[in-house]
Amino acid sequence: MAMVVAEMCPNLTTLDLFSCSNITDAAVVALAGGCPNLTSLRLDYCSNITDAAVVAVAGGCPNLTFLDLYNCSNIILCGSVVALAGGCPNLTFLGFGNCSNITDAAVVTLAGGCPNLTILLLGNCFNITDAAVVALAGGCPNLTTVRLDNCSKVTLDLGRARTTIAQPDFPASQHAHALLDVAQAHVPHPVHAIDRCNLLSLGALNTLLANGADLYDLDDDNKHAYVHSPASSAPVFVDLMIESLQANADGATKLANGINKATLALFVALRASPTVPISADIVSELVTAGADVNAVEPTFNTPVIHVAAANTEHGALKALLEAVAALDVVLDQSAVDGNGATVLDTIIAANQLTAEAMAELGGVGLDPFTLQPDNTHVYVAAPVERSPAFSSAMVAWIREHGDGATELTSGINKATLALFIVLHAADTIPFSIPVFTFLINSGADINALEPSLELRPLHIAVSPSNILATMALLAAGADVWALGTNGETAMSIASAVLNKPGSDTNAAAKEVYNLIVGTSSIPERVADHVRETIAAGGDIGGGAGASAGSSTRVDKLEAELADTKAELADTKVELADTRTELADTKAELADTKAELADTKAELADVRDHVTIATGNIAALQADRANILQHVDKAITIFQARR
Repeated sequence: MAMVVAEMCPNLTTLDLFSCSNITDAAVVALAGGCPNLTSLRLDYCSNITDAAVVAVAGGCPNLTFLDLYNCSNIILCGSVVALAGGCPNLTFLGFGNCSNITDAAVVTLAGGCPNLTILLLGNCFNITDAAVVALAGGCPNLTTVRLDNCSKVTLDLGRARTTIAQPDFPASQHAHALLDVAQAHVPHPVHAIDRCNLLSLGALNTLLANGADLYDLDDDNKHAYVHSPASSAPVFVDLMIESLQANADGATKLANGINKATLALFVALRASPTVPISADIVSELVTAGADVNAVEPTFNTPVIHVAAANTEHGALKALLEAVAALDVVLDQSAVDGNGATVLDTIIAANQLTAEAMAELGGVGLDPFTLQPDNTHVYVAAPVERSPAFSSAMVAWIREHGDGATELTSGINKATLALFIVLHAADTIPFSIPVFTFLINSGADINALEPSLELRPLHIAVSPSNILATMALLAAGADVWALGTNGETAMSIASAVLNKPGSDTNAAAKEVYNLIVGTSSIPERVADHVRETIAAGGDIGGGAGASAGSSTRVDKLEAELADTKAELADTKVELADTRTELADTKAELADTKAELADTKAELADVRDHVTIATGNIAALQADRANILQHVDKAITIFQARR
């Protein structure tokens, strides 16, 4: 009968052979070979079938989602269950109850190969232990029902189970045969199967490799096993990968996922850095072996520099930057990840943005001025919180590289951006006047409009009542009347701060207000220092000059008003001269018109004379014709008389 069904019903999807105790392996083999579309198969209480039947089902029915083998006690080999894990990845229901020979090895491979399982029946499977439960917990996230009744070796002490599995002598433990069976049963991608179960350790990996597994094996989706749980798996792979590259010198060998072995090892080393220390020497070795520092991690769509940035606190980014600097390799610091985030975004997302970290990273080549794709800097999302982390790093960067005048795509230069950030950071990191003057000397525009927040330097200094910054900017000639986008001036901001409730006791607010309105003088030494800085070559922007040390803002404004009045007087004189020139021009125009009228009259006379002359010529021509007629007539008469 089974042969007939197999031959005549190739499209069969559901088959129920419950308690058909006479069904044999041969019948199941025939059904599996002839009915490849089966999705549901019940063989529970078919006590005569053995491992051969299970292997046949695994090889012939890849679409199975439901398989019940309850009370099939002759299934004794782990290899047959391993075959199911490799051949039926879509299983959601699997019944192995009362199959007392099922072992941890079988469950481990099921967990690694059948991640879609929702119901698994293992009652009366006396040989399974907590290791099997750990595997299921890691490899089958969709499980809703697991039957473990009468599994006396299961204690559910999963902490102890994980500790046992993680021991260096794991391959020699009671669970060693599980790994060996997985490797020897030729399960596709055995390392992946074990890693999906959270059972991958260095000992486990060595066991699999010793039995033919490939360290760089990619699954059918071209993924490497470490991607299943990078934090725990990458440390297992990293040293073995580096040793393999050293031994085989095959780092440039390209893998099916588009990167080469050395690049894959670099991703693994960076992700392993929280557990396995990384250094510039390790990165340099991998780059020398062929790793591409600008590659994008295939599975996560993450550039190398972002993987390193996510592990900044573990030295990964520093190691990468030091290595590329030593090797003179270009590293694209502007690369964004799959979500459009910059390297600085990644550092922030990893909660690793600190002044110390940025100073250290800037010292080894991380550009703190990198802008986002929309030409904004990451500090603008939280100026008060983030500016302190960037301020010192930016100042140090400009000191080292001398590129403060370099224009950014946001429309301002580096020194100006640094000035904005230093001002925002002042509450946390109080910078001295020489820092402000250094930035001015480096090219900062003291009257620039902040591209994103649309404030000017003096506005930012006045708002928190920063006396030193206000002095430095005023001494440099910052414009107190310059408007922000909201229409406010530094004076209106200072007034608003001073009038806040409780500010009557705020000495700083009073001092800043007095400096702005000019009732307090800028100290002579401050003015001298700023003036000397500007004289040394600083471009303060906006054409402003340094204020005299003893003058007040009112004095300066009065001087500017006097200059404006003088310019107005000069303009009036120029206007009078212009009017005189205009009158002369009008007179000349009148003379020209008179001359033109005379010329027209003369032209009319000439035209009259021409008309008369033309008439006379016509009369003369008529007289000539008459004379010629008379002559011809006279000649004719004369000839006739002769």
